[in-house]
Order: sequence, then C-alpha cells, then structure tokens
Amino acid sequence: MNIDTMVENHFKKNRDVFGFESIAQLIEEVMDSMEGVPAVVRLLQEEGVTPTSESFDWNAIPELPISELGWSDTRTSDVGGPQGGQRKLLEDYLNKIQGANLKDKLKNLNKFMVNPDLDSKSPGDKIAQILGYLVFYKTLTRVITNFNASSAGFSFESFLAVLTGGEQIATGQETIADYKSGDDYVSLKLYNEASVEVGGSFQDLVDDLVDDAKNNSMIYLVVLKNLQGDGLDQEGTLSFHQFKLNLDNVGNFIAKSSKESRFMMALPLDKNGQLISLGEPEPDDLEEATQRVRTSSDQFVKDFNETLAAEVKAQLEKRIEQIPELAEVPDLGELVNLIQLGGENFPKLTGDGVKQAHAAIKAAVAEIALQSPEVTKLFKQKAPRLMGKGNQRLDLAIGADFGNLLNGLLKKLKKDPEVSRKSGADTLLKSIRLDKASVDRSIEYYNSLAGDKEMQKKALFSSYGYLGAKKFGVGKGVATGNTKVVLMPVEDLGILEIGASRIVPILEEARGDLNDQVFGIFKNLKTLSTEINAYFASGLQDEKAGKEASQASKDIATSTEEVVSQGK
Repeated sequence: MNIDTMVENHFKKNRDVFGFESIAQLIEEVMDSMEGVPAVVRLLQEEGVTPTSESFDWNAIPELPISELGWSDTRTSDVGGPQGGQRKLLEDYLNKIQGANLKDKLKNLNKFMVNPDLDSKSPGDKIAQILGYLVFYKTLTRVITNFNASSAGFSFESFLAVLTGGEQIATGQETIADYKSGDDYVSLKLYNEASVEVGGSFQDLVDDLVDDAKNNSMIYLVVLKNLQGDGLDQEGTLSFHQFKLNLDNVGNFIAKSSKESRFMMALPLDKNGQLISLGEPEPDDLEEATQRVRTSSDQFVKDFNETLAAEVKAQLEKRIEQIPELAEVPDLGELVNLIQLGGENFPKLTGDGVKQAHAAIKAAVAEIALQSPEVTKLFKQKAPRLMGKGNQRLDLAIGADFGNLLNGLLKKLKKDPEVSRKSGADTLLKSIRLDKASVDRSIEYYNSLAGDKEMQKKALFSSYGYLGAKKFGVGKGVATGNTKVVLMPVEDLGILEIGASRIVPILEEARGDLNDQVFGIFKNLKTLSTEINAYFASGLQDEKAGKEASQASKDIATSTEEVVSQGK
C-alpha cells in the first residue's frame, strides 16, 4: 500500500479525532510500512525533495496539488466511480468564482483584485468565496510559472476546463479541441506575447469543422503571457482572446495568414472556375478518398499492418535460413514497427506517405548496421537477392526486401476499386496550382459556397492543405483582432495579473474577513507537511523538525475547534 492510500485510509478511520495523537499514529503507520528508512532517506536526498518554506503570506493560501490527470478526472457513478478527488477539490474552490462564462469570471476576478470585499449571505460563505478567489490566483500562478511550456499548457487546459465547468478532451481523439465547455469545443493556445502563431494541422482543423456533432465550429482561446522574472518569482499579465472558426469564415481566416499558409485553401478548379472532383463522390466518400487515416478506417489500417508484419516476418525467416547469424542481431525484427500505416513514418497510402516509409526503412537498417563492429561486418557481406538475380550487400538486400514487400502489398491493394479510387487523391493534388492568383481565386470560390454546407465540406476535403497534410499558421494580429477577418470577430475576454507579489497585498486586505485563525490553520497545515517530510528525510534525527510538526498539529486542532464553534 502506498503512502497516499495509507493517509487517506487513516483519516477515514479517524475522521472524528483531529490532533497530534492522530498525526503521531499516522507517522507510526507510515514508518512501520517502510522496509528500510535509510533507503527512503537516500531517495529524498538524491531527488532534492526536502521542502523549503515559503513566505508566510503566500503560504497562508491553500496549495492544491497540480495534476492534469487528476483535474481532468470527470468520472461519475455511471462510468466507474465517484469523481476524482483532485478535480473535486479544485472545483469546490473555483465554483466560488462568480460568472456565467469565462469572460464574466475574469471580470469578477479583476474586481476582486481591486477590492476583495465580496458580497455574501453569511460570514462562512464570504470566507469560502475569498478563499476560492485566492486559491484561483495561487494555483494559476503556479501552473504558469513553475512548469515548462508543454507542462504548463496541459495543466492550464485542465485548470480552465474546471473553471468553466467543462471537460478536458484526452489526447488521441482526432480533434484540435483541448476541452469542451457546454456545447462548445475549445482549442486553447498559450503563447508568450512576443511569439504568437496560431496554427496546426489543417487536416485536423477541417475534420472538426466538417463534424456536425461539433456544430461545424471550433472556438480558439488564445492566452498571451507577458511575464518577467524566473520560476515562481515571475509576474506579469495573461491576456485572453477568443474567436470562433466555422465553415463560413475559415476561408477568410486562412486568407489573412502567411503566404505558405494561404496555400491551404488552394483548390483544384477547372478553367471555368468550378471544383474538380473525384467522380462527384459524396462528402463522406471524398473524405476517405483523400486517404486521411482516421478512426473510421481503423479496421483497414489494422488489416494492412498485420499483413505487412506477417510478410516481413516470413521474409526475415528466409534470410536467417541463408545467414543464421542474423538471428542474433537485436532489433531486426522490430523494423516493421517503423512503417506501420497511420504512423509517423507512414501517414498515408499514397504519395509522400510511401516515400516516408521507404526512407524510414533505409535509415533504420543503416542504424542497426552500426550497432557493433560484428554487425557492421555481417551486414557488409554479400547475400543472394530474394527477388531478382545476383548478390547484393546484406544491409541493402534487407532494405530492398522491406521495400519490395511494401510495394507488393500496395500493388495488391490498388487492384481493389475502393483503394484505386482513393489513390485518385494524388492526381487531384497535382492539379492544384500554388500561386497567388490561383489561391485568391480558390478563396473567392470557397466563399461563394456560403450556406451550402455539403459543397463547403467537399471543397475543404479537396484543398491543398487537406490533401497534402499541411500545417497552417496565422499571426498575433489575427489572433487578437488587430487584423480584421470578415465574419470572424475576436472578443477580448480580459487581462489577469499573476505573480505571488501581486497577490500578497490582496491577501493582506482579505485578512480581516478571513481572520487570523483561518489563515493560521492553512499555514500550520503547510508547516506540518513540510516538517514531517523534513523529519523523514533526516532519518528521524531532526528533533527540531519533529517538534515543529507536533506543535503545528496541536495548533491546527485548537484553531479548527475555535472556527467551528464560531460558525455554529
């Protein structure tokens, strides 16, 4: 049983006993569970996790564990048990922030920064509200300032999903949305003020816009950081901007992007300015014709990869019969994993996808050949071709084996009418001209389709950005509304100041309402946690840490009893 579980179980059994005796008993249980204290001490010392104290004022605000997984846990009794404890704890605090939507909540947060004297029905309710606002600011500051860009982005998604009563969307769901709030799907972009480019996969964007279940739209929430300092000492502002993309404005949106990004909307138009199609398929059929590997074609991808893997295995067995030493070469049998259809090295059946797969094979064989001098020597010897006449250097022969198997499987598939039709996407792609006049004409044509949802979908599925699996990008002007886009207004939701130094004055102003007892409880909880950890880390030798933990637990019990009695 891990320590977290022990702590949870201990307080479930002793929920009516709150004091030093309870803490002491817990320490004994934890220590008894440890097979060797010295090993634990070494681990703590090696990882440098012995906590250091923070300032009293900052420390007075409850500190929640930051956890993307914990915050995104929205389980209910219908789907696997009660909602995750970490998300519930964060929700309990953030629900105190008033406002029907994100803009209203930001407005009320700024009001609180100016004057923390909140209206409330009772002293207890007022304390809960003020703590909710303070926990928001502290948690947000820690999320933004105490993590690298990637970690901060993931945690920020979870944080905003909880704040808006929404639900974070797990990765791998083939959507650019990061969380859902109400009926809206939201793609969050967190950038430094000086480096803004809202972009990503054009295929992913199109897939979301053509999805009727998402109301054929996607909200972009762009948050710009303007911070100074390092780590938790950083302070500055976060500015929030929001716009909605849909089938009617995506052409105008791309029209305001960079030159290369504008190519996304280039369409295969005939001399009369009309869309060239693949025999007039329906939009759903055309989506498949572009050879976008997606969830709906999972079975096809699975069958393809299993067939390829089986053929590769059989081919390698033939080579091992010829040259038994090959059986001792590490990773040789894993080569097929590098060219699984739908993967990074083989994203689609046609065009560049096949080229990437062949390049991956050659690179992987070359890398294996350098594993050791013995393998290098082995791979330089001559081997008979399995296809064709004569001998060939072994490393080249194995690469050719894989390439021939891949080509052979593709050739078989192309005899299938469905796959043959799909390969027509390459021909469609080649008919698209990439020059300014053609792109302008394509955007004009697309905009003329306004109101005809099915034709809009067909055009997007036929676009250069979708067929070529390209990436789009627009700059700060578009994201903040300084560059106007027709049918796409940008809403400024507000600006928040963050940083420990900016919150301390608010904490001082709120101290009168919260009173020293409430602050004292949270401060002593932090002290208790810090000193118990320090006591463990010292191998139970730090007498000072032990005494301070003991005193903190007694102070917590006394203060809690006083606050509870006042609230009755």
